[in-house]
Amino acid sequence: MEGSIKASVNYAKAQQLLESDALYAKHFGVSVGGGSSSRTIRFHDVIRALIKPFLGDNHLPQYDQERFSETLSAIHKDFDSSLIVTEEITPLFGFHSEEKVISLGDRLTIEELPVERIGELLKRGTPIAFHLNAHHASMVYSFAIKRTKITEKTFGGLSGHRENETISDDLIISALQLYKRGTVFPVTRLSRTLSFFGAGEAFSHGAFRPGLESTYRLSSAESKNFLKLWEQILPISSNLPKYLKVALRRFSQARLRPDTEDRIIDLLIAAEAVFLSSDGGNYQGEIKYRLAHRAALFLGETSDEKRNVFETFKQAYNVRSAIVHGSTQKLPARNGEKAISLSDFENSIAVHIQRAIIKIIQNRPDLEKIATIDWDGLIFPDTETPGSADVA
Repeated sequence: MEGSIKASVNYAKAQQLLESDALYAKHFGVSVGGGSSSRTIRFHDVIRALIKPFLGDNHLPQYDQERFSETLSAIHKDFDSSLIVTEEITPLFGFHSEEKVISLGDRLTIEELPVERIGELLKRGTPIAFHLNAHHASMVYSFAIKRTKITEKTFGGLSGHRENETISDDLIISALQLYKRGTVFPVTRLSRTLSFFGAGEAFSHGAFRPGLESTYRLSSAESKNFLKLWEQILPISSNLPKYLKVALRRFSQARLRPDTEDRIIDLLIAAEAVFLSSDGGNYQGEIKYRLAHRAALFLGETSDEKRNVFETFKQAYNVRSAIVHGSTQKLPARNGEKAISLSDFENSIAVHIQRAIIKIIQNRPDLEKIATIDWDGLIFPDTETPGSADVA
């Protein structure tokens, strides 16, 4: 068919017409694109795009004037525009929301993908479903992080302005894991240009697909509450202190690990980041005691609460040490009865660390105030730091 089209008189006339048009001529024979994608355009690419909508897999070509006009108008609009729009999606394995779109910022959302897009992903083998056999899936995860990027159209290379990504997929996943317990994995990132100048779809592999227990569900009310937390994280997201980055990352990783012992190790690393490294890393002395003491001061409201947090983190440090060194773990008893399970103990640690990270974010919205934590000020709240008073 392609040969017969090129041999026609109308093809030659159309080619001469477009190649003599200044707008189209400057696009032909050079690399055109924006951001990280470009392609070299020739006249026949325009003709191929015009007839593609009429070529079906199971029927002869059927011409439709209205559809032809819409396709031609869209192509002309892309040639005429000085901008290139790129869509990036990261499918989320395990995620479901009652809200179909959750807005996280300018041109950044978590949203349910259209059925056609889900079909495309399944055809290409993107792991977004559990398969019962080759033809049926038991569950399909249809939500993804979606970014829309707008860049200047470039000719002859990719020297145009590219947007810096300050909000990473990892930060979004960490915020979701911080908000509530559950498992959600970024599967892969797919990028495609939403114009005539797109060079196909690029993708990069993400985390390994988890098991059947992977699930993270947000009700409409939970989505609204998550956004309140997200709005507190967002202003400081580009300059998080190192201790808070470590704490968020390790807490998130703990949520995703299938093994309870591995989760406890990650949680204690997060705890050390919050309660020890947050003073600038200059702590000295017995680590277990200092960790438990600071956690109690930071999280406890009453004397009983402080004592409970203090004992929990002392025991947590002992359990972490036993796991790392391969020795027997001694778990605390509950109400004088038998020792609690390792899973229950891990959950109690996670709740405390979750509270601590959220408290830092909520009570210290000013980036300068969360760079370090004044632990001496927490211990002696009604006194001045030595050397801070004016000298008469």
